[in-house]
Amino acid sequence: MTEEIKKQLDKIEAVQDKHQEILASIDKTLAIQAQHLEYHIKRTTIAEENIDILRKSVEPLHRQYHFWGMTKTGILFIASVIAAAYYLLNFFKLIK
Repeated sequence: MTEEIKKQLDKIEAVQDKHQEILASIDKTLAIQAQHLEYHIKRTTIAEENIDILRKSVEPLHRQYHFWGMTKTGILFIASVIAAAYYLLNFFKLIK
């Protein structure tokens, strides 16, 4: 019976050794993933900063685009009013 117990203990030790190897491998993987995560966080931070810089540099262009759009709308409105007034005056001249 002691031989059987020794064999079982040896099997248990072998399984424990495999588990220790697996845990060591997991620890290595976690360390590598932690490094990759730090690198990813740095890249993401840099990308977000660049996006903020681009937004700030484009903001004046957006305001200028909006200004010229409103100016164009105003000019078209004034031209429409002048054209309508011209045609109305001509229309009333034809009636008389």
